[in-house]
Amino acid sequence: LNKRQVTRKIWTSFADNLRLRLSDLHLSGLDSMRVPTEILSPKSSSAHTLENKISIGVTENVSITDNSDSLRASFGFELLVGGENSPLAMNNLMDLELIVPSLDILAMLRATVEVDRLMKFPLKDITNVDCWISTLWSSKNSGIESDAGVAIEYLNMVLDDGMMVNASCISCTNQMLNQFNSVLSFLEDQEWISNIRSRAILIGSQLAQGEWVQGMIAKQIDSSSRRCPHLNFENSMPLAQKYQKFETTREMVDGVLYGGMTLVQVIAIVMAQKHTGVDLPPPVDIVVSGADKTELIDLTDLGSILSWGDMVLDEARTYLGGVVESKRGEQVLGITNLLQSLILDDDGLLKIPIIDKGFIAGGVELSLYNVTLVGLDSFAKFEVLKTSGPQAFGNIIRLDKLGVTLRMGLSVEDPNTEQLRRLNTNKLETITVSLIFKDVEIDTSVMLALDRELMRSMKLGSILSIDNISSCLFSTIHAIGIQKLVMTLGNIDEFSIAGFVSAATQQEIDDFTAAVFTNYKPMIIESLPAFTATVVRPLLNNV
Repeated sequence: LNKRQVTRKIWTSFADNLRLRLSDLHLSGLDSMRVPTEILSPKSSSAHTLENKISIGVTENVSITDNSDSLRASFGFELLVGGENSPLAMNNLMDLELIVPSLDILAMLRATVEVDRLMKFPLKDITNVDCWISTLWSSKNSGIESDAGVAIEYLNMVLDDGMMVNASCISCTNQMLNQFNSVLSFLEDQEWISNIRSRAILIGSQLAQGEWVQGMIAKQIDSSSRRCPHLNFENSMPLAQKYQKFETTREMVDGVLYGGMTLVQVIAIVMAQKHTGVDLPPPVDIVVSGADKTELIDLTDLGSILSWGDMVLDEARTYLGGVVESKRGEQVLGITNLLQSLILDDDGLLKIPIIDKGFIAGGVELSLYNVTLVGLDSFAKFEVLKTSGPQAFGNIIRLDKLGVTLRMGLSVEDPNTEQLRRLNTNKLETITVSLIFKDVEIDTSVMLALDRELMRSMKLGSILSIDNISSCLFSTIHAIGIQKLVMTLGNIDEFSIAGFVSAATQQEIDDFTAAVFTNYKPMIIESLPAFTATVVRPLLNNV
């Protein structure tokens, strides 16, 4: 994926290009099939049902790593993030191996053959695959209300002895991936791999037995019938209008939410491993283009352009960082009192309504209701706009708590939940995702180049107008950039999801998060300063 193919700059700021590649697939153990193995075996109780059972591997309790008869799949996985200035730049080529000691695949197929087409099959078309496929009777081309010529009535895979995943680096710019097996061991201990596997099997089975796959089968039969020379089959309706569109089930969305919430934490572990022990870089010198042709304001001497400029800046710093009495009679910092008076609700929250109709696809409807910022009433330190150079100023901000909560509406057009939706006047179920930090400190230095001529030419009436003040001030900015950004945490208080997911999935997510906090939270907190300094700061500058 090249960034020229992406229109939104927020995505192109991450990297110039992205490449994911799977290569060198190698399978072994396919010669370890065992009895009973049945392929297209007729079932005596049903005239049109074919049983299939394939068993691979061994039944004895043998060590996975020592068992040569295990089914093994290995392949190369490459992740390339390119770009000279990309903070996420990497080129990792890994060898992944999946080991399954015992695998049983069970499938029940329903197949019907149109006798008339079979008995009148001409010898001249005996090598034509489309003509053979067309003999599979389908309600789509016969007009009779019945199943398609081939339908999957049941599909399941059984892995009695589980599955093992191994990973090794062939060439990795992230050297911590050499220790990725320790993360895999942790995931196995938390049964994450088995949960993902069981959910993938369930979703695959539902897809195979669902109307979407059956419609694809019927569509193939119709297409083959049109391509078969001796049938001269004509379709009266465009194929796109005849077959079932892809529809998601509630179990699929439930599995995606489980995978998403846990995968984010796995990525956090990998990123934390990469940035643990990394020294913080010094502030970056940002080159101001065209500075030799533009007269810039010296932030250390605002009085040279505005006689009262330095005084106003000092007063603003003193008030915002000093202790004052709020309207509730509490002793708080000036910035907290200002925010409480202007934008925070009675609970100290900043709720930002989102005008977003969301999207509807595959029977899933998702809408973002609002974004809530938590902790803006808990400032413990607010030292800002401290000039450190002619076009630079530093800021140190400390909060007791800082976090964000996303509130969304989600629904799935699943027949299993139709009765529930009828009882609920609002078909969208509320889902909330929260991430809360405690004892947060942000140390940042900003380069701000202001055009002296534009500032001088600005009329006082424009500045005093509430509607124009922000746009007028922004128009004087010649360049802006973040020279330093370091964020430290005392604790990660919460990372959670609530709503929509089943009680079992909720418990699995909570248990996984608790295990990550127990085993990796100290490392994640320790790595955050380096992560914000080397990754987040360049990303913000590139946006």
